[in-house]
Amino acid sequence: MKRNPQQPGMFSFMIVNALLPAVLSVAVFFVVVMVSLQDSVENWNRYRHQARSETYASIITSIYASQGELGESALQDALSPLLDGGSYLLVADTQRQPVWVYIRGQRVIPPEGQSPTQVLAAQGIKGTALPRVLLNGAEVVGYLYSGIGGFLDDPANVQFFTHILRSLFWGGGIGLVSAFAIGMFRSTGFSRSLGRLSRVLQEGDLNAPDLEHLRVPTREIDELVSSVVSLRRRLNREKELRKHWNQNIAHDLRTPLTVFRAQIEGILDGVLTLDQDRGTRLLTQLEHIESLVQNLRNLTAAEDPDTAVQMDWYEAGEVLEHLPGVEEKLTITISPKTLRIYGDLHLLRRGAANLIQNALDNSTSGRAELLIHQAGTGTHRLLKITAKNPGSVESENDSPKEGPEITRGRFRGFGIPILHAIAQRHGGSFTMAQQGSEVVSELVIPQPAA
Repeated sequence: MKRNPQQPGMFSFMIVNALLPAVLSVAVFFVVVMVSLQDSVENWNRYRHQARSETYASIITSIYASQGELGESALQDALSPLLDGGSYLLVADTQRQPVWVYIRGQRVIPPEGQSPTQVLAAQGIKGTALPRVLLNGAEVVGYLYSGIGGFLDDPANVQFFTHILRSLFWGGGIGLVSAFAIGMFRSTGFSRSLGRLSRVLQEGDLNAPDLEHLRVPTREIDELVSSVVSLRRRLNREKELRKHWNQNIAHDLRTPLTVFRAQIEGILDGVLTLDQDRGTRLLTQLEHIESLVQNLRNLTAAEDPDTAVQMDWYEAGEVLEHLPGVEEKLTITISPKTLRIYGDLHLLRRGAANLIQNALDNSTSGRAELLIHQAGTGTHRLLKITAKNPGSVESENDSPKEGPEITRGRFRGFGIPILHAIAQRHGGSFTMAQQGSEVVSELVIPQPAA
């Protein structure tokens, strides 16, 4: 698979992932706060100007009551001190003609013939509320239009939001810097651990001494590290197993070959005579060597992951077909008698034959017992092919042996390694243990639900 050298490293990846949510959160918070504050301030200003309009109406009606008209100079003197730069106020007569207009801190002379809404719209004020009716007792004396010219036209609003913006920017900046610092702190150790793991995998140095102590603060990556450590242990175990098997190959092939060679050389040198008895023995030794070579071939095939495993359902009795003429020395039990098993028939036959041969070769009475039975139920069913023979494992203790340990002592050879390989190909296990005066060898293979 082609790798992209421009891909970001884990450090920069985590920094970006730490900052992006923080930036997005700050931006969303900023927008929500500003919209909410603006709406709240506008409502507050609306209520404030509604209260002021009561004062404006009272002043205007008092001017009309004292002068009998709405005089411009009187309105100017009375109302100007009350208005600020963000407000507007328009006083119209009973015919709704503008009499006095004040917008954004200055008086405006309205053009002739324009209505109050047209005058206000010309000054950029739209969407005004309904005018307030000015009453002097029961008499209508005019109409009052008042409000805020624009949100930012009010100096108080501008000052308030200036302080809010400054606080938000400071808070957002501190939050982003904190997120960056925390991301740096967390990413440094995380990136260093992953970098170490990546180098170990890239270099294939699974025996790195600090690998087992390498930990990262996430369950998934910690499981990955644990898997690598488990793989290292498995490879070391397989390496040890291969070492034992190589020793067995050297032992089991060298001895008969040496004897065979010595006898041939003796015959050629005239020291030994080639009679029928000696020829028979030589032929027997040659057949033994051929058997060892065939076993080696079977072991290689059983271990080869490219060798297809033909899994199917079979009658348990089919596994015991073609046994090498040992029925008289063997007690066979299948429980239940209708037991059906799932696996590779060729490998299962080979495993059963190896179990039987191993048990008979090492039986002190020359007899052995073979049991094919099922353990567990449902999705946890196990097929167990068990061989028992009188004798001893000849080990330091009687605990179950598995892997390279079971190739020691009298059990050296290819039979046990082949059993171990067959078990692995089926996802099972092979063990050998001392139970009282008997040696119990067992091939265990998981079975799917029928």
